[in-house]
Amino acid sequence: MRKLLVPILVLIILVQFILLWLSRDTANVYPRVGVQDAVHIVEILDEDIEDDSVRAVKYRLELLVDEFGQWYIDEQSSTWACWPGRGHEEFSSEFCE
Repeated sequence: MRKLLVPILVLIILVQFILLWLSRDTANVYPRVGVQDAVHIVEILDEDIEDDSVRAVKYRLELLVDEFGQWYIDEQSSTWACWPGRGHEEFSSEFCE
């Protein structure tokens, strides 16, 4: 059962974001899942930020499976993009102005 805990939690999070995305009039939350070199990557892009400097936030999880078949989070990060004139417009870990 412990092997399935992380994938089940990731699936629950994705379902919650998809339901949130479907329930909005202006849907601006985009989940994405992929595999790259045995690393399972979950990214959630939220463009519905009510902030005068932050335009969008991207959450990223990198999941791996060890030799015993147990899942673990290898890396996690958050980056954001700023509105024009408020800092970097591409996703970065630098703060917006």
